[in-house]
Amino acid sequence: MTELPIVIDNFFEEDYQQKIEDSMFDCIWKVTMDNTRSIDAQSTQDKYRKFLDPFKYDISPSITTNLLNSVNGTFELFYPVVEKVCNHMDFSIEKISRCIAGIQGVQVLREQNKLCGIHINQQTPHLVLLYYVNDSDGDTLLFNKTTNDVEGCPLYYDHNECDFDIDYRVTPKQGRVLLFDGRTYHSSCSPTEGIRCIITLDIFGKFNDKSYKFPAPKNYLYT
Repeated sequence: MTELPIVIDNFFEEDYQQKIEDSMFDCIWKVTMDNTRSIDAQSTQDKYRKFLDPFKYDISPSITTNLLNSVNGTFELFYPVVEKVCNHMDFSIEKISRCIAGIQGVQVLREQNKLCGIHINQQTPHLVLLYYVNDSDGDTLLFNKTTNDVEGCPLYYDHNECDFDIDYRVTPKQGRVLLFDGRTYHSSCSPTEGIRCIITLDIFGKFNDKSYKFPAPKNYLYT
């Protein structure tokens, strides 16, 4: 019986983890000035099409890149992570539709983590594989709602308006892998102690044991 979410640690050698981290410096990145903005602010592009000073504004800058389109071989370097984890879970991959790396900066004006947008990556049922490139704060939060519980299955929720509860909290740790049902609404938190770097994939396929149980016991903390 497969139970999600799953957290896997110490699955890869340290020198391989370091090679993945090194490869992040050779990607072509897209800048977002604030990764903690509300839905209303997301639609107000002018405010964030400026190089704002995080020492003056309540923002957490981030940059992202699509590794599936990378030309420096980062995805090819990273793919053994996907292959080994899926083989370990007896999960057959049919398609990887998304592989995004993200680097999020410290939110200077806050002494505690700020919630980023609550969302799902896409509405089609899938498996999310999240790889933590480095140690940092800024936990990943999995909430108690899935697309089965929410009318219309919106991609984004304004965290100031929704009544979701946190079921799981996973702390970034280099080499750690988190897998969860893509129908689960989730969020990251802004780091306060350093840079947070992750790689996240949307994977389509099936568990070969033909059984799948979700969720596992609730309110679990991975540190």
